[in-house]
Amino acid sequence: MRTLRIVLLAFLFALAICASGAAQIPSSSHVFVVMEQNHSNSSVIGNSAMPYLNSLASQYGPAVNYYGKTDSLIGNYFMVMTGQPITNDDNYMSTIGADNNNNMVRHLLSAAKTWKSYAEGLPSVGYTGGNIGGYVRAHNPFSYFSDVVNSSVQKQNLVPITELSADLQNGNLPNLSFIIPDIYDDGENGNLEQVDSWLKSHMAPLISSAAFKQDGILFIVFDESDASDKTSGGGHVLVVVVSPRAQDGYSDSTIYQPWSMLKDILTELGVSTYPGAAASAPSMADITVTAKSVPCVGPLCPTVGPVGPLTGCLYSHNNNEYQAVEFQMIVYACVQFDAKLYAGPDCNPQNQEDEFGYGEQLCLGGGWIFWFTDFPNQFNTSALWTVGNQRACFNYSDAPGC
Repeated sequence: MRTLRIVLLAFLFALAICASGAAQIPSSSHVFVVMEQNHSNSSVIGNSAMPYLNSLASQYGPAVNYYGKTDSLIGNYFMVMTGQPITNDDNYMSTIGADNNNNMVRHLLSAAKTWKSYAEGLPSVGYTGGNIGGYVRAHNPFSYFSDVVNSSVQKQNLVPITELSADLQNGNLPNLSFIIPDIYDDGENGNLEQVDSWLKSHMAPLISSAAFKQDGILFIVFDESDASDKTSGGGHVLVVVVSPRAQDGYSDSTIYQPWSMLKDILTELGVSTYPGAAASAPSMADITVTAKSVPCVGPLCPTVGPVGPLTGCLYSHNNNEYQAVEFQMIVYACVQFDAKLYAGPDCNPQNQEDEFGYGEQLCLGGGWIFWFTDFPNQFNTSALWTVGNQRACFNYSDAPGC
């Protein structure tokens, strides 16, 4: 019987022993934001006119205490993009320049990240003019920033929404996609049934795409409540966070306002600097990194746990490759560990060659961690890994690199 040893990398173990209770946000390649209009949390949740959005709220992660900051639509849009209240004048037409230069675009470009705004009704690529038809410029904050308006390159990222499906199909999605319904589909002039129909038509294909399933995050948020609710300035509104990492039925009761979303969007994309009030805002990480449990059967599998989904990969070292598993510890916790190694694919019990762990308990802190075996270059093998609440089998003949 071959000996199987599991090695925990020393520099990652340093993360583990910190025992931090704060969730750590892993970097995502694709973040999507959709902003709807002028409806309270209570008018949306449980509304039979919005079965699609309610199904997302039930399945994924709503922030149940999110509040707009102002009762003007442009003010809340700017706070999501700049972390500061640039203006409450919905007819504002000036370019936001050097005096207000701390905006999302500048931080994205500094971190070599890409972006696009996909606007319904935008008459042409690069359009920075005023309202036309159902398109309202105040819903497209990117069109005000000097980083965009004064750049022939960046203006090309202001595109009609028809380009979203093409970019999705062709694998050309940017890191950040800001998706803008027109005033008839965002709840400003249309009804909630129209909003729900639009969301299903545009978001269902996105959520089911391979790009999104890999590491996508989608924020669906209402900018402000209705006229009767001015709590915290803009009223109590709904935010739903859709992600492959979201736990079924999870909700977060922390009080958030727009700059928390700004902070989380940038952090999700691996950007570590934040405009305005986002720098000191509470993070929405508890929603976006809460891991969905993978079914696990047997005495080694607790019913709940803090371990994110497992990923099989090949770790390269000294010209050798080793079977490995990587995962995220959402918070510090003690979990049971087990690994079975098989000669052949699909973890066939008849081909089991060794086992390690046998339910040993390991205490690990928040962060990304991986183990690898010390038996190199065994590609036609598979391994069944169990870490806390997660269990998964991986074939190493086609596993990606760690």
